[in-house]
Amino acid sequence: MKSSGAISQRPGAGTRPAARATALPGLSWRAILAGIALILANCYWMVQVSALGTANQIFPEAVSPFFNAIFTLFALTALSALLRRAHPRLGLTVHELIVVYVMVCIGTALCSGDVLQGTVMVMTYPFWAATRENGWADLFHPYIPRWLSVRDPDALQSFYAGHSTLYTPEHLRAWGLPVLCWSLLVFVLLFMMLCANSIVRRHWNEQERLTYPILQLPLAIAHGRPSFFKNRLMWLGFGLAAVTEIINGLAYLTPAIPRTPFNRHHWITPHTFRTRPWSAIWWMDYDLIPTIIGLAFLIRTDLLFSAWFFFILSQFERVAAEALGLGLNDPAGQHYVFSRGFGAYIGLALMQLWLMRGYFREVARTAFRKASGPPESGDGEAIPYRWAVLGLAGGSIFLTLFGLAGGMTPPVILFFFTMYFAMFLVTTRIRAEVGLIGTGLAAPTAGHALASAVGSSAVGPRNLMMCELLLPWDYGHRGNPMPIEMEGIRMAEVSGMRRRGMAGAILIAAAVGTLVSFWLLVHTYYHVGASAATMYGRARDYRYSFAGLASLMRPPGVSPAPGQWANIAAGTGVVLILAALRVRFIGWPLHPVGYAIAPVLNQVWMAVLLVWAIKSAILRYSGRQGYHRALPFFLGLMLGDYTVGMIWTLLGLGLGIPTYNFINL
Repeated sequence: MKSSGAISQRPGAGTRPAARATALPGLSWRAILAGIALILANCYWMVQVSALGTANQIFPEAVSPFFNAIFTLFALTALSALLRRAHPRLGLTVHELIVVYVMVCIGTALCSGDVLQGTVMVMTYPFWAATRENGWADLFHPYIPRWLSVRDPDALQSFYAGHSTLYTPEHLRAWGLPVLCWSLLVFVLLFMMLCANSIVRRHWNEQERLTYPILQLPLAIAHGRPSFFKNRLMWLGFGLAAVTEIINGLAYLTPAIPRTPFNRHHWITPHTFRTRPWSAIWWMDYDLIPTIIGLAFLIRTDLLFSAWFFFILSQFERVAAEALGLGLNDPAGQHYVFSRGFGAYIGLALMQLWLMRGYFREVARTAFRKASGPPESGDGEAIPYRWAVLGLAGGSIFLTLFGLAGGMTPPVILFFFTMYFAMFLVTTRIRAEVGLIGTGLAAPTAGHALASAVGSSAVGPRNLMMCELLLPWDYGHRGNPMPIEMEGIRMAEVSGMRRRGMAGAILIAAAVGTLVSFWLLVHTYYHVGASAATMYGRARDYRYSFAGLASLMRPPGVSPAPGQWANIAAGTGVVLILAALRVRFIGWPLHPVGYAIAPVLNQVWMAVLLVWAIKSAILRYSGRQGYHRALPFFLGLMLGDYTVGMIWTLLGLGLGIPTYNFINL
């Protein structure tokens, strides 16, 4: 999957390796302090608008780059420019702005609904929701480790009912050990991700020269060059998006004001068509969101074409399967739509491991000084190769002990965490190579995939329960921190900053973001009550999830589902075939990554199709110069949408009223 058509984020430094690390600027204390302060501010904002829905229930992790982080960077860049007018040393430097941005992104990912918001729920929900009717106390509680859960009745009652406080000896005692254990797991996982990123960085950035397209907006803001901020097309795009969202926001508050045609859901559902086989069409929305339009313009045309083509093709496949009576269209769409996407990710992971096998051997030999030459010793990496390899080994030992202490068996531990890191590695690779419209992966979780392969009784109740407790880290992958770490390293190297300094900032953000997120979530829920929070509506997902777990654990359980694994295998096979065809035929139009991400495009496929047509026309009739001239307009669309959308959430939060949700994904 070698990238082509690289777009340099900094003139003359797009893919050039940085000079000797010791000559580069590192990490400053004021960047770290600013990053910590803004992690706290952004996590507070996340809890209010994402977990509680105080202003509008919005999930920043749904689209990358995170809009709150872009807004923070934009505001901080403007403030620094003003301060530098008073005194050159007052404003933050480019390197400091980038450090703060990456730290805020890490904090946002950790505090997201897919990660620690969900973790707080799995720590408490199976105890709070246990009733005599559902029998969860006898079915679940014996298999839930005490050190990973909160089961004290008084602590749970106050947590879900609210009008209480975290700061009592009983409540602190109930939460202390579980939060400590989960925090340690989170930090080890992020450290292992950083080790893996340090190992693959040279191959991706210097040998394959991946382009990291979604970094163009944050780099343009941080560098603050006149070529960006004085570009008329950028401000035209900014103004168009801003006016659109101002009108939509006012229309939300005053229904008499008509809304614009942008950001309005137009759903086609299985209920739209009442007759077979058309009733098999899966949920799809033909909406146009300015942010998605801007993001899509950064992506290569072959991927854009492949993404919308395979999404539409999957809909026709479902209709054809229904017409032929093949039984592929289960109500949830998992066996047919999501399982193939899961298999496609597995195929991409296998392809990466195969293509980089020689590089990995060289890294291993170099790490332990059995060979010299490329790749180099890794002293200039975020983490030197030797320590990265040892870090992965030590982290693997920790994960094994963690799983064993929780009741998992070694084969399940190996399967679960192998699949987990495979999904994270592929998501990181996709964002580095072609960008990604969101980071969602709708797929079977590792526990359910394993149960569908061998049957739930063969997996066992303790394994199933631990897989369920780890569900927030295994489902969706929208709050995936690993791509953020790699993008932070990339931003450091193209901006002339020491990679190891960025690694330090990432680890500090991991520790601070984890502890701050846990504290804000638990503190807030004791005050307002988790049962009254919007997140409790999201906790209904866990009600369904634990109900599904109950069906797996109750005799006779669930038998192996060869049909689901046939679809997973088909997805893997299609990706490998597409990759082979791209190697064999120059200009082959179908991209394997497009096939992999197609299942989650149901809300953005129309924007992808539109931008593919626009970008193809620009490249055909104006060439690369036309593309570069048009690029600021689409970056402005993103920035304007992000800025006004964030302002609406801040107004709602400050005034205590519901406001317009500009990214309802």
